[in-house]
Amino acid sequence: MNILLAIIALLIMVTIHETGHYLAAVKSGLTVEEFSIGFGPLIYKKDIFEIRLIPLGAYVMIKELEDPEYEGEDIPIGAKINTLIWGPLSNILLGIVLFALVFIIGNVYYPAVVYVPKDSPSYKAGIRTGDKIVSIDKHPIKQFTDITSYMMMNYEPPRSVNVEVERKGKELMFTVTPTQTSDGRYIIGVALYYPPVVGDVMEDSPAYGKVQKGDKIVSINGQPVSSFNEVYEYIMKTATGERYSYTLGIMRNGKEISVKIDVVKDKDSYVLGFVPQSPAKIERYNVITAIWKGLQKTWATTVLFFKGLWLMITGRISLKYVSGPVGIVAIMGEALSARVSFILKLSSFINMSALITIALGLTNLLPLPALDGGRLVFAILSLFGLKISRKVEEKIHMYGFYALLALLVLVTFKDILAIIGGGL
Repeated sequence: MNILLAIIALLIMVTIHETGHYLAAVKSGLTVEEFSIGFGPLIYKKDIFEIRLIPLGAYVMIKELEDPEYEGEDIPIGAKINTLIWGPLSNILLGIVLFALVFIIGNVYYPAVVYVPKDSPSYKAGIRTGDKIVSIDKHPIKQFTDITSYMMMNYEPPRSVNVEVERKGKELMFTVTPTQTSDGRYIIGVALYYPPVVGDVMEDSPAYGKVQKGDKIVSINGQPVSSFNEVYEYIMKTATGERYSYTLGIMRNGKEISVKIDVVKDKDSYVLGFVPQSPAKIERYNVITAIWKGLQKTWATTVLFFKGLWLMITGRISLKYVSGPVGIVAIMGEALSARVSFILKLSSFINMSALITIALGLTNLLPLPALDGGRLVFAILSLFGLKISRKVEEKIHMYGFYALLALLVLVTFKDILAIIGGGL
């Protein structure tokens, strides 16, 4: 069901993109020959509107722009540019609306309170579990994801970074030398802090009936713990076989009790049967402020998109982080499947949808053949007297489409392997 909802959301994004083209074309007096939602065998048709069997996209056929046999008079360049640009702009406008909606119903964020493993660069520098990161190199950090974004987009090896933290009401500064991971990323070695409090227990798990929501874990096999991260880390280091038993020290209703539970192996990890209390925070705003916040977040997302694209082109970010439709649907499905409150789940899903629709719009603006941006290049060239015949242009777009299709197949294959292997 969650995967179906994710597919529907993706289909809506693509349909809105094509609706932008359609409305702009009609207003510019162009001839729309076909508006199809989906691909493959025809299910329903009325006038130019069609619904097809495979719900993995949509398209609009505009005679004056896409028919290589069209021999009518040239259309105004303004009409062509207007029609091409309103597809991507429709996605970006949808992103603004979705971000604003998130800020109205409740924007979910995770404060940059961190868990610091003892062998990490941050621990060696003096940062400790429970510290809240305030800034890195004077760049403000509001939520945990800001740490990852800063390191990925701004860090230049081999220098150190200045990390400011808040600890018990005091602000402290530490110099951290990042380390490189096996996939080429540079990290300061911190994770999101999860309190050692049980947030939910799965009914079909060995922990059901033994552990209760609200229980505070104080020890595991006699080892004191102050975070859920330590519980999981201890299990990953000590568990063997398909099933392994642990004794948890639990504080419940002011009394400490001992509970014996089993963990069950699942691929390369272990399932505890319960999840920690979420450290997520929620912020809400009125409509006007939410729209402004939506505009700000859309701009920040746009900057991040192009900066990330440049880092991929220059090889500083691996192409393994690129996802196709299968990967996107899987990620959105995971957001809907998370064992969190409905408001957290809804907010996360809408936020992710906003990010994806903006990325869809910006990708289509890239000056590549077969994309709207590639067609815009030819329109702009004609403004400077560099007119290229329609048949030549369509042939370039055709080969560009084949290249993009081949890339899509490769990315989709990568996504499928990741899902099978538990990577998504």
